[in-house]
Amino acid sequence: MTIDTRGVNERTESMPWPIPVLEVVLGALEGAKVVFAMDWFRGYWQLPLHEDSQELFTFITHRGMYTPTRVPMGATDAVAYCQGVVEEIFGGLLGNGILAWLDDIVGYAESEDELLTLLDQVLARCEAYGLKLHAKKCEFFEIEVKWCGKMVSAAGVRHCSDRVQGLVEMQPPQTAGDLQQP
Repeated sequence: MTIDTRGVNERTESMPWPIPVLEVVLGALEGAKVVFAMDWFRGYWQLPLHEDSQELFTFITHRGMYTPTRVPMGATDAVAYCQGVVEEIFGGLLGNGILAWLDDIVGYAESEDELLTLLDQVLARCEAYGLKLHAKKCEFFEIEVKWCGKMVSAAGVRHCSDRVQGLVEMQPPQTAGDLQQP
């Protein structure tokens, strides 16, 4: 569910937090022979919303008034807060076997034994913090995995074919109107 957070966002002082640059952090995968990918189940909804902020995000529908207790998508600092939580949870593992972009995690190692040890550490931290993973989006002990919309492997990074296919099948524009979004 997404709510209109513009009113709260306009009155929110942004929380500065560095977000990793994918093109930079992906260089850490060099030399990896085996990888895993994980995705949180309903990402932001796993992050508690501070009690002082809950009333600010209250919204009304035809079924009643609701006050969220979890971070709503679209809130000004939701991305920065999520990345901060990720860095708190995975700390020293970041850049040393795992990369995390918000709720997407990729693990990498030179051997299956190393990856198993790393996977055990990551899952232990997920359990300790009560993080639930989206089973259908998790891949383990693979040569290549989908992570953040890209295919990641020891050979490098490439775009997912399903994302590229739409561009390949796109008809060239015939008029200026064709270039405008509907």
